[in-house]
Amino acid sequence: MLSYVINFLLVVMCLFRMEISSKELDYEAMDEKEIEAGIDFESTEPLFISLGSICRTASSLKEQGLRKASFPFDWYLSVDGEKMIEIIKDDFRYFFNRKYLTPFVTGVLLNTYYHFEFSHEGIWANGLVNDQFIKFYEKYYRRIERFRKLGQYQGKLFFVRSAWPLSTHPNYAFSDQGNLDISLEYAERLHTTLQSRFPKSDVYLIIQNGRAGEQDDEVVMVGKIAMVRKTLCSYQSVASILAE
Repeated sequence: MLSYVINFLLVVMCLFRMEISSKELDYEAMDEKEIEAGIDFESTEPLFISLGSICRTASSLKEQGLRKASFPFDWYLSVDGEKMIEIIKDDFRYFFNRKYLTPFVTGVLLNTYYHFEFSHEGIWANGLVNDQFIKFYEKYYRRIERFRKLGQYQGKLFFVRSAWPLSTHPNYAFSDQGNLDISLEYAERLHTTLQSRFPKSDVYLIIQNGRAGEQDDEVVMVGKIAMVRKTLCSYQSVASILAE
């Protein structure tokens, strides 16, 4: 009976994971072959980095030809905005801590400290199986190290974070009301955190709000922050205006 209940829950959860499209799964699978090798830190071209909170951010960058490397926030749910600020400040201190890594009811791996939901890392129904954890550790260690080295990059850094209309949906492990529509006040704090983390870099932040069906279509520039309200956004165009 228990196995039937678990299978039913897995099906229900999959139905609600609308943001995790087959295209995004394909992009994640291609990471190992295409862009795990790294980036040219001597380049002066703008570099775009996804800060979540959903996979759509990284997949949109990929589709626009702007995603040059894999970074740690690309392919999982990170809806808690305050935890995003915290992990940047504490340098991923609890990312690999087994105390906080546990399977959700669906078998999806969670980090209960940072409130991350690793939707692309397979099923962890048997807990932290060693071989599975080693693969997880090696992949994310590379991506975290690449993120840590961003201060060495010679060009402008454009960080992108997207709001998500399902940020408070009960079928997901974590929720954040503030991630339904990201505020300028939060964006300013996130930008300050990023600039402090990379003090010698020219840091910009693009916040993408909006959902399908909304009529609003606007971009508001505040210093080095762009508040974008549209579901389809040319990040290159926004970055060009933002950096003028």
